[in-house]
Amino acid sequence: MNNLLVSNILDPLAVGRTNGLVDPAGIEDPDLEGKGTVAVILTRWGRYLRQVDGAVVLALCVTAMVILGCGGRQDEDASPDERSVHIRTTGCGYVSKTKGSGVAVGGDLVVTVAHVVIGASTVHATTSDAVEHVGAIVALDTRRDLALVSVSGLDVSPVVMADSRVAGRALIVGGARSGTVEADIRRSVPIAIEEVGGQDRYQRDGYEVEAATGRGDSGAGLFDDDGFLLGVVFATAADDDRTTWVTASSEIEEVLAVGRGSEYHCDEALSKIVRSE
Repeated sequence: MNNLLVSNILDPLAVGRTNGLVDPAGIEDPDLEGKGTVAVILTRWGRYLRQVDGAVVLALCVTAMVILGCGGRQDEDASPDERSVHIRTTGCGYVSKTKGSGVAVGGDLVVTVAHVVIGASTVHATTSDAVEHVGAIVALDTRRDLALVSVSGLDVSPVVMADSRVAGRALIVGGARSGTVEADIRRSVPIAIEEVGGQDRYQRDGYEVEAATGRGDSGAGLFDDDGFLLGVVFATAADDDRTTWVTASSEIEEVLAVGRGSEYHCDEALSKIVRSE
């Protein structure tokens, strides 16, 4: 049996039947490809542009700036620290409030783990500048234990993702409880775990990592030395406080590929979130 069955060795959660690190507290670069294309076009037309009216040149230059995203926050490559987000929720129905972590992956979107927000009545996200913003859940994948939160006022460049098939050093950045901690990737491994809020098991790609994490760090990003996102923390082993489990970036990419949908809201009777019609 190649799959790692994780659910029986993880700390229990405050939300549902799932497992992970939720604090029940008191509760090369794709952008360069586009830039290269426009640069080539402008170079090839350079001689012609020098001969046409200045207003036309200005208009074309403005168009190029729009294509390249010039002058906006998305031109700036955010560091892992700048991408770290702390998440707190108020409970939906009988569910307790929670605390967790997240990673700003591009524009106004933050990726976190589904078990942090599935029982949320409201979501609040504190960005690296210590400003708290209102968030809205716009994607929920309970099989992968991942969610996307739209955060008002957030606008960051798209994160670059990578995958590591060999053991090595990395950093878990911006956990709501542990902050930034060193991590040793022990192995890349397929993980079989129960669906959030359900009993069926599903497999996803992940990492077994040695790192000192705790409750509230679920959703924190695992970054390599280049600042590329390898995945997000989702659990710790109950019998070993230095074993941390991470959902791989390939799973995050699958959720991003589906994209955002209509917002979720709290169904008090069910004590969980449901998608708005």
